[in-house]
Amino acid sequence: RLTSRKLLLLVGLIASWLSASGYFLHQRAKHRRVEATRQSLWDSVNNRVDQQQSFLLLPPNNDGFPLPDWKSIVKGHELTNNIISDTEYIRLLYARVDRRRDLFDPRFNHTQMHMLIKLFWLVDDFCREHNIVYFMYGSTLIGSYRHHGLVPWDDDIDIMVPIAERDRFVYLLRTRAKHLRLYTWAHHWKLWSPDTTVKLLFRNYGWPFVDLFFYGENSTHILEMDPNYNGLAYKKEHVLPLHYRPFMGRWLPAPRDTAKFLVLTYRDPDGCHSAYFYHDVEKMAKRKQKTRCEMLAKRFPFALKSLPSSTLENGMTGLVETLYISDRPLYSV
Repeated sequence: RLTSRKLLLLVGLIASWLSASGYFLHQRAKHRRVEATRQSLWDSVNNRVDQQQSFLLLPPNNDGFPLPDWKSIVKGHELTNNIISDTEYIRLLYARVDRRRDLFDPRFNHTQMHMLIKLFWLVDDFCREHNIVYFMYGSTLIGSYRHHGLVPWDDDIDIMVPIAERDRFVYLLRTRAKHLRLYTWAHHWKLWSPDTTVKLLFRNYGWPFVDLFFYGENSTHILEMDPNYNGLAYKKEHVLPLHYRPFMGRWLPAPRDTAKFLVLTYRDPDGCHSAYFYHDVEKMAKRKQKTRCEMLAKRFPFALKSLPSSTLENGMTGLVETLYISDRPLYSV
């Protein structure tokens, strides 16, 4: 019968033998070679250039490239036909997703994902119909930039609206939007729909929902109005005029220089962080995890950036983005 002392002695002898045989050195060297190869491949397809030359999506035939009057935009506003639909995106995501019971597993099932996107389209259609300007914000903007869709482990939508439009937004929502409900709280609000959400216990709103943030502005900057975000301020040249980015089958408004905007908002926009807040239960996550995004590239869609082989239309510089699921390219824009 092994005593604790004998067991520790045996473990020590085995460790000494493995160390003398060079086993650990071999494994570390092997790991370093694999990591170096993976990093080299990732860097080659995710080429980063100066933030001022970051990828910009532009409405065609629009001098100065301002955000056009949304009343003139057809529903869905497809600037190009080569992006996949929301239904196809979700199908491919859940066909390929590799659940590992870690903090990066999707918070949604297939049906809940459809519910959230349907809600987002209701909000998008409402804003287009009434010419209310908004842009993707927070994790939703990260999702568009990095995944051309929702961050796979996120569970809500974030948008930002000018505070000057707040009263008109509320009036139109309460008088014209039959399928949307508004919950007002502090400095950011929630939009939800009885058609697409489940009422939360002890809450006056349902989930999934759209988080609605407001911004003010002065002559030089766009200002986040929620004091919980430490008075974030963005130079207008990084935000306006708004441009379009792909998001699960639609082209949606985003800050003019999305890369710069994200760098100013987050210290590490290129790192993949697990959710810090679970919106389905409205509680802070007890555990958090961070990893390099390339470690998740086999599990989820990623939009990889590369320099174009020729000058873009209108003589502008920018990046080509190719959406991959695992090692399969789906489209490039």
